[in-house]
Amino acid sequence: MNTMKLSSYRLGDLFYGLLGSYADVNALIKENPDSIGASYAQQSSKNMDTFVKIVQLYMKKYQNEFPIDIEMSTVIHLRLGDVVAGNTWHERIKRPLSINSYSKVKNAFGEKVYVIGNHFFCKTSSENYAEGMKQSKLYLEEFMKSIDAEHISCDKYIDYDFLCGVKCNLFVQGQGFYSKLIVEVRKHLGLRSIYLTELTDDVDQRYKIHD
Repeated sequence: MNTMKLSSYRLGDLFYGLLGSYADVNALIKENPDSIGASYAQQSSKNMDTFVKIVQLYMKKYQNEFPIDIEMSTVIHLRLGDVVAGNTWHERIKRPLSINSYSKVKNAFGEKVYVIGNHFFCKTSSENYAEGMKQSKLYLEEFMKSIDAEHISCDKYIDYDFLCGVKCNLFVQGQGFYSKLIVEVRKHLGLRSIYLTELTDDVDQRYKIHD
């Protein structure tokens, strides 16, 4: 019997118009009423300006709950859960990069590195949940050792990871629209982000900086 709780909170898909139906939007609002996504979904004007204003309100609301050094740190987003072992097309293209790809450029990250990202599964996920959880756990543990990073997460509110990604000094983009949305918000605010590609022989091609 399937006991895995599937998430309705697909914030990136919501912003980019990819949720697919009013039912999916309504589920997001109903199940996550005090969230950035619910606030945005109920706005009459939907654009980046509106979204950023909502994000700034939530950053102010939770300003005392971030790591004290978040604005001086690097935050790396890892897309974990379904994409690590799933076999649907969207899972395969969102596989996390090899840890070696991050290790080779970790000098660009600075002294303090935080990792955001939890085991995420939605209604469109493959059903090999146990394997996805197992492989995600192994990947995350190896990643933190290799990069000397700290994993941060908060169960108090669903947007904690997203806000940490926006608030940090340097953001390293992961796979998927959630991570892409963090980068777009940071661009709007004049903040730096890095998008890594798989390791190549040319160090200049290993990452792209979003100014």
